[in-house]
Amino acid sequence: MTGLDALAAHLGWDSPRHRDSCVATGWEVDYRQDPDRDRHDSASHGCAAEECSHRDTFRRLQMRIFCRACGAATLLTAEEPREHGLRTTAQLGYGTAPRKVAGLWVFTGPPPELGLLSDRPGEPIWHLVTRRATDRLEPGDVLGCAWPAVGPRGGSGFRAAAEPTTLGTPQWDRPASRVFAQHATQHFPTLPAAVSWIGATVKETSR
Repeated sequence: MTGLDALAAHLGWDSPRHRDSCVATGWEVDYRQDPDRDRHDSASHGCAAEECSHRDTFRRLQMRIFCRACGAATLLTAEEPREHGLRTTAQLGYGTAPRKVAGLWVFTGPPPELGLLSDRPGEPIWHLVTRRATDRLEPGDVLGCAWPAVGPRGGSGFRAAAEPTTLGTPQWDRPASRVFAQHATQHFPTLPAAVSWIGATVKETSR
């Protein structure tokens, strides 16, 4: 897992919108799964993709997100969804409160996937550094990323990168790739030291 996974965990999510006159802030969320949904195709299903179950039926997931106050609603449908079981915000890498470090804010991500059943034990291996604490991060909030690394003498510490940007052209089925423009060449003994470098680097390049 890299700092790019940190960006993917926090950025690019959409939220439904209430009607203009609605004062509610929350949503009701329900989902259901249909394990044997007919494809409604008279011809036999002959898909050659290895990940396809090659059946004339499929498992469908539907999720509805709605507001009883204003009537706004969103219906999402997926075919053959992957199941990850019951998770917590710490395991998913978002939804946990950030902490202030060296004058900036640090959001943690999910620990590496280890063990049985894709459990995620241990500490996060990256830390997303932002200019503000907010429930929903925007690309302009992110300043850099820090992650644990072994120092030149075998001691523990951190490496860091700053200034996220995009590489390539967005396509209809995927956004442009996100990369970090600046990478520290030195090893940092603590997370605050790595965060301080990120803040100083962004400040220097923005002059």
